[in-house]
Amino acid sequence: MKETTKTLVKYRLERAGESLNDVRILFKNGSLYSTVNRIYYAMFYSVNAILVTCDASDALSVSVDDIKQAILTVQEPEPYSNDPRGPSCLMVGQDERGRWIHVLCGNFGRENLLIITVYQPQPPKWEDPFTRR
Repeated sequence: MKETTKTLVKYRLERAGESLNDVRILFKNGSLYSTVNRIYYAMFYSVNAILVTCDASDALSVSVDDIKQAILTVQEPEPYSNDPRGPSCLMVGQDERGRWIHVLCGNFGRENLLIITVYQPQPPKWEDPFTRR
């Protein structure tokens, strides 16, 4: 394993450990929603550490260039006018590798576009890039 990979794994496992320490404190103080949030992140960091060791994390990663390319190839954004965070839309496009990318955006009518989340649509949640199961 390369030294940079070892460093990244160590970093992610340290973040997982910090999140677990937060879990203990939050749970002890009765903050259950925050406890669940920190448990999620402890698992997230741990799984990412594992994925780095088998070169799987790169296949799922989405770069800024991937996002730009996906936005440029969007045919028709799907509006989410009732989103509790405010008006938003789902943009479905492809990056230069041909991967389908979902970009959920908001902050309309302002100078900058707010990117809420970016992900690759995959089963079991998505049947194909345009059809939710």
